[in-house]
Amino acid sequence: MRHCPYCGTSWRRDSICYNCATLLREYLGERELAPLITRRPKEGGVELMDTDDTEEIIIPSCVTGIAPYALESTEGLRRLFVPASVRQMGKNAFAHCYDLEEVTLDEGLAVLGEAAFLACDSLTHIEIPHGIPAISDSLFEDCHSLVSVSIPDSVSKIGDYAFFDCSALTEVALPEKLSEIGRVAFSYAGITHIEIPPSVIRIGKDAFRGCDALASITLPAHIPTDDLGLPAGCEIIYT
Repeated sequence: MRHCPYCGTSWRRDSICYNCATLLREYLGERELAPLITRRPKEGGVELMDTDDTEEIIIPSCVTGIAPYALESTEGLRRLFVPASVRQMGKNAFAHCYDLEEVTLDEGLAVLGEAAFLACDSLTHIEIPHGIPAISDSLFEDCHSLVSVSIPDSVSKIGDYAFFDCSALTEVALPEKLSEIGRVAFSYAGITHIEIPPSVIRIGKDAFRGCDALASITLPAHIPTDDLGLPAGCEIIYT
């Protein structure tokens, strides 16, 4: 009888077990396989059998990527720790984890997939690590408790619906090298003022639609405002 090199489970072949194999994936164009998710770290490997009713998940340092939909809708998950070894997080990886309150992302992460934290309704704060080039589409859509987000200078694009309906988000500091804000990016967010850096060359349609609390916006003179969805009475300050 053989053992899986990742989780240590007894296995009839000299290879990874079925449970680990179903979660293996290629990343960043490399033909590299890596274990993806752990519920309970085990000596010499990781446990992948069940993630129900898990309050804390610590991704082990052997993991280099997290597959799309890997832990979507995990009930009871409150804390997530992602180490520097993880370079890519796939689409919807932690979407609809309604109880998720605390996320720690270490530097080394290069890609945050579309809607990775969609509808994580208990998430209040998050710091995006330096090196991330873009806030992907719908990354924090429907995160209704999100109060603050730290966006690093490496980010040049905020995608469509990135902060859609983040109703508790009253302010956000945009990086100086930002060049593009997608359509409906901040729609129905709770922001009261926002300053668009001079580096921005494009803002998508209805980026601020439904932002009823938005009292003022500072933006470059070359950005047209007709299609931004700004609320009536919002003061426009040109730079």
